[in-house]
Amino acid sequence: MFKNITFIFSKIKKFTRSNDLELIFFFTLLTSFLEIFGLSAVGTFISAMTSNFDESNFLIDFIKKIFNTNSKKELLKITGYFVIFLFLIINIANAYLYSFITRKSNNYVSYLSTSLFDNYLKKNYFFFTQKSISKLTKNIINETHTVINQIIFPCFILISKLVTTVIVVIFLFFYNTEITLILFLILALSYFTLYFLFNQKLLGLGKKLIKENEKKYLIVQETLFGIKEIKLFNLKDITIKNFKYTLDKFYKYRTLTSLITVLPRYFIEVIIIIIFILFLINSFSDNTTDNIKDLSILSVFLVASSRLFPAFQNIYSSTSLIKNAFPNFDLILNELRSQENKDVISNKKNNLNFKDKITLKNISLQYKNDEKFVFNKLNLEIKKNTTFGIKGVSGKGKSTLVDIISGLVRPNSGEIIVDKKKINNTNLTSWRSKFSYVPQKVFLFDDTIMNNIILGNKLNTNIKQSDLNFAIKASRLDKFIYDKPSKLNFAIRGNGMNISGGQRQRIGIARCVYYNKDIIIFDEATSGLDKKTEKELLKIIFGLKTKKTIIIISHNKDIIKKCNNYIDLDNH
Repeated sequence: MFKNITFIFSKIKKFTRSNDLELIFFFTLLTSFLEIFGLSAVGTFISAMTSNFDESNFLIDFIKKIFNTNSKKELLKITGYFVIFLFLIINIANAYLYSFITRKSNNYVSYLSTSLFDNYLKKNYFFFTQKSISKLTKNIINETHTVINQIIFPCFILISKLVTTVIVVIFLFFYNTEITLILFLILALSYFTLYFLFNQKLLGLGKKLIKENEKKYLIVQETLFGIKEIKLFNLKDITIKNFKYTLDKFYKYRTLTSLITVLPRYFIEVIIIIIFILFLINSFSDNTTDNIKDLSILSVFLVASSRLFPAFQNIYSSTSLIKNAFPNFDLILNELRSQENKDVISNKKNNLNFKDKITLKNISLQYKNDEKFVFNKLNLEIKKNTTFGIKGVSGKGKSTLVDIISGLVRPNSGEIIVDKKKINNTNLTSWRSKFSYVPQKVFLFDDTIMNNIILGNKLNTNIKQSDLNFAIKASRLDKFIYDKPSKLNFAIRGNGMNISGGQRQRIGIARCVYYNKDIIIFDEATSGLDKKTEKELLKIIFGLKTKKTIIIISHNKDIIKKCNNYIDLDNH
């Protein structure tokens, strides 16, 4: 367990390149020594209340010297104020340490989520075709949060409380060895016993929580994306039933985890009370002096217990949380380490100009664990500023072919040549940047029409208004937009559920025109539309061919025949 905790901290250090751990250790030492000083002051104060200040004591001697007084009343008052002030400082220091740990942990949530998101975006396009989007979403948003709040934050607390416990126990050991040994052994043995009893149970619950959490995200995502089918097939009740069943299991496991983490506290509290009651019964005598001495010892241990008991509880609960969340940690760590399907692009960037033609030479593609070739020694040529059609029935690889042309998918063999230059790792980024894409169903954000056209530029105040106006006019969105009271600020909701299919596709075309890329891919962009809307959109598409290279994917032979050139994949 502790080996794993050490490993976690080595990863934090690598991620953050900061001195957070050293700072936490320093603040913990500082507060721990203040705690010892406070305990000592409590013992002195109780002695001052019950004696005539005749015994030599560093604190009393110091106060007598500084304030030049031997008055019992004055010394008692000054000592009392000093204890109050000291514990005020101790609690301020502890509050600052806790806030520091909390602030740093929250920073790590942001870092870890961003780091994992960045790692996924560095994957190649094939990775996203093989993975569950709901699972990736859950990892980025939920699992990283769990790792920080149930591993990193508890680890910080664990360090601070362990250091405090060790230092306070050492002080108490010298103060009264017998009572300290009894108190420490009972607390330590109780918590260690409970931890080892529930160790594997916590690990198992952690794995079950991950599984049910994935189901929870998947049900919500599938339902919202398939809301039309849910409504038409009347699947609301069964969907809610499945969702509730998954939630019930998830929160059942979470409740069990919380109970295992917190309930031991109440058991240990009873033990502590029993110890102190027995101590009072056994130590009470007719000798007032002995009773005063025992009262002083008891006071120190009562204050120490108010510090040690929460510390032991925090150590136990932190260790339990860490054990429970270790499956989450392994998951995120493996995702961050994974080099599988990484998009191999060289750091050396070469710009690529497209002036003449694109040539595919002997392109072969075969997926892993599949005996059949998608393409085997395929050859084709696309001239600049022409329309090129790709025809074929479903499953023939039409979309895969444009993915190869645009550099999203790398073939097993063969070459993509642009104006006699081969596409490779050094110019791949430049080549991809020359493409725009309009799919069969254009993806829309829950945002304004303007932000849906300009996409990633929505945080950029330097929007080219003339380009935006031209894109709106070229895609014939102008009438639709300016009929709306809010114009360009009209909000699109539910991935375009409040607009028509034709308007959705026009927004896709407007994006392409706005970004002014050399090559535009239309992937079944008009299928599913009525004849009138399809005819209008085709007029817009073919109207771009003198200025752009247009690649059209369609199973409609009439559309393909309008292209300057085409390939029929049914014959390959």
